[in-house]
Amino acid sequence: MTVPNSPHGVLMQTPTTNSNVPCGTQIFQSFLNDPTVAPNTWCTSRLLPINFNGHPGYAQYFLGTDDFWENAKTRSEEPAPARPGVEESLRFSRSLAPLR
Repeated sequence: MTVPNSPHGVLMQTPTTNSNVPCGTQIFQSFLNDPTVAPNTWCTSRLLPINFNGHPGYAQYFLGTDDFWENAKTRSEEPAPARPGVEESLRFSRSLAPLR
C-alpha cells in the first residue's frame, strides 16, 4: 500500500492531526490485529504535510545554523523537538516481542 505524502520511514514518520501514534504504525497495528482483512487506513486522511523547513533546533545541532536552507542569521536556543509518537511506537514495538 502507499501512504500519500509520506517520507521514507512510513512506520515512524507519518504524523497525523489527531494522534501521537504515526499513521504508518496505526496501519501496521491494524494489520497485525487481523491479517485476514484489509488494514484500517483512515489515518491517511489526517496526515500532516511534510515539513521541508525543518526545526531550528535540528538545524543548529547538525549544521550550526538556524535554517537548513541558510536563510537565518541568528542562533536558536530552542531545543530540537521529540519526534511525534516515538514513545507510543516504542511501546507498540515492545508489545510485538512475544510474537517473535
